[in-house]
Amino acid sequence: MFGEPTIDLDENEAVNIRKRWGVLFQGGALFSTLTVAENTQVPLREFYPKLDQALLDEIAAFKVVMSGLPADAGPKYPAELSGGMRKRVGLARAIVGEPQILLYDEPVTGLDPVNAVAVDRLITDIAERTHVTSIVVTHDVEGALSISDRVALLEGGHLRFLGTPDEFRRSEDTLVRAFADRQAAVEAALAGSARSSRIADAKAPALP
Repeated sequence: MFGEPTIDLDENEAVNIRKRWGVLFQGGALFSTLTVAENTQVPLREFYPKLDQALLDEIAAFKVVMSGLPADAGPKYPAELSGGMRKRVGLARAIVGEPQILLYDEPVTGLDPVNAVAVDRLITDIAERTHVTSIVVTHDVEGALSISDRVALLEGGHLRFLGTPDEFRRSEDTLVRAFADRQAAVEAALAGSARSSRIADAKAPALP
């Protein structure tokens, strides 16, 4: 990671690498007994234990607003927030330490289309404002193509495609086309269904 080995590191070396990335977890992974501000401060307390409370509060308040939340969200608890707002708290926590890399795990899963687009725009906005490298793992192909500089498609643990969004849309690979084009996806699904049907027919035992 960052051109440095990550095996057999002592605790200080491991911490110095971990503090350089942030993660937005799919389910948010917020602590239910902590407020928005306290959840946001978790990485700072872990990596910078000598920061005083006033500075922790100031940094958290700034990141909360930067993540698209209202300024008065700090004292609220996760249970008081909508799904979209909880995603934003997770994002505030991910960026609070000013990482060099942000990892997004299915950032729009469970969101309605309006909030999904808002989160996609937020990912782009934060990348432009902080110059952070963003790695987004998602099944939302349309959203990924709209916000990415480069797109990778994995199949069975192997890299099937790597290129720009335009190259993805123009690809002649049947699997890539199925992801990029609705009609191609329908055709691929029908072909797969037909194959499954033939296999089932071939293997179906005769009834006595």
